[in-house]
Amino acid sequence: MNIGILGGTFNPVHLGHLYMAEEAMKNLKLDHVIFMPNYIPPHKENTAVSADERLKMLHLALSEHPDFSVSTFEIEKAGISYTYETVEELHRRHPLDTFFFIIGEDSYVNFWKWKYPERILKYVEVAVIERSGFSKDASRKTDELFRLNRKKAFRIQSETVDISSTDIRIRLKEGENVYELLPREVAKYIEEKHLYQCHPWTFQQLQTFVKEHVKPSRYLHIEGVMEAALILSELYGGNMETITLAALCHDMLKDHEDSVLLGLILRYGEVPADNGNSPQILHAQAGAIYLEHVCCIRNEELLNAVRYHTTGRAHMGLTEKIIFIADYIEKGRNFPGVEELRKLAPENLDKAVLTALSGTIKHLESLNKPVAAISRSAMEYYERLLKERANHER
Repeated sequence: MNIGILGGTFNPVHLGHLYMAEEAMKNLKLDHVIFMPNYIPPHKENTAVSADERLKMLHLALSEHPDFSVSTFEIEKAGISYTYETVEELHRRHPLDTFFFIIGEDSYVNFWKWKYPERILKYVEVAVIERSGFSKDASRKTDELFRLNRKKAFRIQSETVDISSTDIRIRLKEGENVYELLPREVAKYIEEKHLYQCHPWTFQQLQTFVKEHVKPSRYLHIEGVMEAALILSELYGGNMETITLAALCHDMLKDHEDSVLLGLILRYGEVPADNGNSPQILHAQAGAIYLEHVCCIRNEELLNAVRYHTTGRAHMGLTEKIIFIADYIEKGRNFPGVEELRKLAPENLDKAVLTALSGTIKHLESLNKPVAAISRSAMEYYERLLKERANHER
């Protein structure tokens, strides 16, 4: 028999998955297509929806497709799902069948990076559902891998179906209606079980994420900012919980590559801070976006404190100013002028903000580095504010 294998998280399964299977079935004259949900894929984070729920949705989606079935092999095996192990086991169980591993163009481009790809090619044929937007050069390394293994991908030309499980989850979290992208019974199940709804992350969840995504030295800095921010909060007031969370999360994405941060920013329809001219500040904007859309944090005070902690801005709220200054004066900082800031911060927070802004701008200018327009605007605002206060007090 000729059998297609379609792997993935199916979190959730959507009409695009069914379309891929149908196109492969038709073009390759397959006898059957097996949907193979992962347990924990090696390149993705754990899902909040259980494996049992993903299986249930798959069974619902395939209930009217007698030539499609679900395999629980990878879920029952548990652990990380590597394709080479799966195809070797399939060959061992069914040595007389021919398997076609069905992937999209984006997966084909990165196929050479998969674990032991040559072992995959030993036991299966590869069918690629073509998509526009990928240059020939993008798949050069995978093409070479296939050539060396005397393999040729079966390419299936089809209409572009731009549906992503990630985008569906995001839109469901935002309360949008995406049911036109899902099989009818799957949409009903998601609604009945309240899956993919937005639940704010707890302090423990955020702390775990931050520890796992920043370098140890960065986390020491974060702890220092939390300590300094709480001291300032005791002096000036403010919501301790909000300030603690903002301090914890202000650098949560700083150790990610700029390309990842830009992708996150653009995904949510925002323009990169300073039009991307100051890449060192992208992590703040991306962090605020991640907190809002992934961690389901809706506290504007907290989000703004994270978003503007590197640049500052005019009319900052108390939490914003505390995080902005705490980032400068935490005990691990050692730069010319830091002691002056540490003395000034408990006495006059606005003056400390102005001193920090003007010092940073002068430093960047001395290095011929770009200065974010929002920082210049903030400096001018606090200069006017302090001048007006001084005139009023005379």
